[in-house]
Amino acid sequence: MKFDLDSYEPVEDRIKRFYADHEDGRIVTFLRSDPNNMDYAVFEAQVYVGEEMKATGWAQEMRDPEIHISKKGDEYESVNFAAWLENAETSAIGRALANFNYSGSKRPSREEMQKVQRPENVRPANMTCPECGKPKIIKSKYGPEWYCLACKAKFGQDEPRITVQFVPTDIVENPGVDDVKETDEFPF
Repeated sequence: MKFDLDSYEPVEDRIKRFYADHEDGRIVTFLRSDPNNMDYAVFEAQVYVGEEMKATGWAQEMRDPEIHISKKGDEYESVNFAAWLENAETSAIGRALANFNYSGSKRPSREEMQKVQRPENVRPANMTCPECGKPKIIKSKYGPEWYCLACKAKFGQDEPRITVQFVPTDIVENPGVDDVKETDEFPF
C-alpha cells in the first residue's frame, strides 16, 4: 500500500478537538534538555483536564546548523535551521494528545510522519555523531545500524538523532565520509 501523508492528522487539529471537548483542558510543555546546549531539544508535554494530568508525551529535535543549496543553486534554510525548538514542542504535544486518545485514525501525527518519510532521493549526509560530535557516522555493513568511526558508538537504524540529519541527494554534493576504508580497527 502506498504511503499517504494526508491520511495523518496534524497536531493543530488534535489541539482544536481537545479544547473543543474540554473547556477546562490545558496543555503544558517543558524544555527537558540542557538549556546551555540548544543544538538539541527535548520537550515534554502534559495534558490536563481540570487539575488532573491525563497524559504526557515526549519529543526531540536537533538543530540543523547549515544553510542548504537547492538544485537551482539558491540558498535555503531547513525547518530545523530556525525552528527545531518549535518542532520538538509540537511533536511532544501531538504525542501527549495521542496518549489521551486524540489521534485521529492513526496514532502518529502528520508532523511525525513527515520526519520518517524517506523519499528515494534522500540519503545520509556527512552526519555528526550525537555522542562525540564528529562527522564520522556511517551505515554498518553488518546490519541496518549506524556506527561512529571516531568514538565507536553504535545507534539503531531509526535513531532520531541520526535520521534527523538526512538530506535530499539533489542538495548535497559530497556523498558522505570521505576516504573511509574498512580495516580491522573499523570492521563496519
